[in-house]
Amino acid sequence: MKAKLNKGEKVEVTICSKAINFDFNIQPETMDPYWNTRGVCINNWYRVKVVLDPNLAEVRRRYAEWFEIMQDIIVIFVYGVVF
Repeated sequence: MKAKLNKGEKVEVTICSKAINFDFNIQPETMDPYWNTRGVCINNWYRVKVVLDPNLAEVRRRYAEWFEIMQDIIVIFVYGVVF
């Protein structure tokens, strides 16, 4: 993964979150063994796919002023206030 990022390539990563308690009981990986018709008490692992793009910093640097202007416009639009 580091090699791809160093070459400037995008890398897709899955971030996973699971809960554990003091008795070391953990959430099930999938809801299949605990499925019920109402979906009650089914809290399986949460996963989010993220794309790491090393070139994104350059894009943000180029358009930083534009992003700042847009944020100001949104604040004015939502709150009706000019700071």
